[in-house]
Amino acid sequence: MYDYSMKKDELKQKILQTLIFGYEGEQPPAKLWELIPKGLGGIIFFAENIKIRNEFKSLIKRFKKLATIPLFFSTDQEGGLVERTIFLDIKNEYLTPKAISRLENQEYIKNHYELMAIDLRDLGINFNLAPVLDVNTNPNNPIIGVRSFGNNPFIVNKCSQIAINAFKNIHIFSCAKHFAGHGDTEIDSHKKMPRIAMEYEKFYKNHLVCFEYAIQNNIDAIMVSHIHFPFFDEVKTPASLSQNAIEIYLKSILKFKGLILTDDMVMGGITENYGLKESIILALKAGIDILIFRNITNELIETIDEIAQIACEDKELQNKINTAYEKIVNFKNKNLVEFCPIPLQIKENQQIIDKIAEKTIKIDKKSDILPLQKEKKYTIIAFNTKEIYNLSANHNKLSDFLPEFNVKELSYPLDPNEDEIDKITQLIDENTVVIFLSYNAHIHKGQLKLFEKIKTQKILVSCALDYDIKLFGGAESIISLCCFKNPSLKGLAKILSKNYTKF
Repeated sequence: MYDYSMKKDELKQKILQTLIFGYEGEQPPAKLWELIPKGLGGIIFFAENIKIRNEFKSLIKRFKKLATIPLFFSTDQEGGLVERTIFLDIKNEYLTPKAISRLENQEYIKNHYELMAIDLRDLGINFNLAPVLDVNTNPNNPIIGVRSFGNNPFIVNKCSQIAINAFKNIHIFSCAKHFAGHGDTEIDSHKKMPRIAMEYEKFYKNHLVCFEYAIQNNIDAIMVSHIHFPFFDEVKTPASLSQNAIEIYLKSILKFKGLILTDDMVMGGITENYGLKESIILALKAGIDILIFRNITNELIETIDEIAQIACEDKELQNKINTAYEKIVNFKNKNLVEFCPIPLQIKENQQIIDKIAEKTIKIDKKSDILPLQKEKKYTIIAFNTKEIYNLSANHNKLSDFLPEFNVKELSYPLDPNEDEIDKITQLIDENTVVIFLSYNAHIHKGQLKLFEKIKTQKILVSCALDYDIKLFGGAESIISLCCFKNPSLKGLAKILSKNYTKF
């Protein structure tokens, strides 16, 4: 039995252990430093926090010295579209899960994620909020896409388990997300709360089965989404605040014993429907162990104080806080280990990743305009990466990797209008071969109109989901990447330059 006469300060310290906070910019604010010795559970790092490798590693060491209970140092390093190391001065670049799913050799998948884990370990990160277990069954999904291993739960299970084991081998905790599945939505839960009305049997077969598989294979943690699933709750309630989803389904039915986290609690799926204090209390009462807040604020600190006061009298809430606290501390005591140094060989590791990237690229249609010829002129028509946040830090262009060819590169808006299409087509020489880079044209339909107006010979390169391959007509050759990071661009350049006959 718990001692329900606990004082406010003790409850506040236990509540802090259930929280992971982030911060803006490179330098943590004073209020974050102050909370660490008081019992803060962990810190989450985003791209804006991780810029100079050696300085970041020193920062982690300073955090460690202050902590009375070891901290979770967490980030979302999925690979490809979601990489929190995109602004690092010394970095490796990785592939999207969708690209990885194309690899037939499982050793390549293992190598890719072990190199990622070694990279995280060198930085001092001990908790990776990945892999994504969402099965991307909705082509119009605005937030998952290439972050998923695919639209087949068998493929998702196979690839994700290799990734989880790779992280485990390097002593990095992993977290399956976004329970119960974000793959069939048409709404981004960062903005609003999606609702998935699919019948339970169908949803289980296509989505939930991946989380069950991960649980059976000892996943460390599961992140719960801010999505309403009517088979859990008829009344509009996100899974992250649902006792039916967490206490009954995850814990009792699926027998999950690991850590249960929320997605970021400042996402629209929560804030549009709940106040700050209300959402924290509901999450804890629903059985959540750890709540994530991407930015520490004065309001948040004041709210924690208020919740500690409420918990002095609210026995149910106090019980949940105690249970979560003990679970987290026991997990840390059992599993957190000091990292032994593993040499980080950035250049050599990147060469391995680049070779793996080549294996993920497919030539879906080949003609005699491949390979490129030095005596011909080529125009690359590429989408503007500045419109896609996680690609905006990529300053390389495909033309950078084709220096021996007569190539110029033009950029088009992600979803060009008629005027923008006319301006671009007027810049295309009629004697040039166009290499057209598409990015989810099934959503950004202006790309289709632009492609249609180009009357010269065309090589289509589908850079995101595979749907584009069937949408564009009139391409002499078609190549698909499922990733638009430098490893894939280098691989694409090699394929364009060489006479590949197998596809």
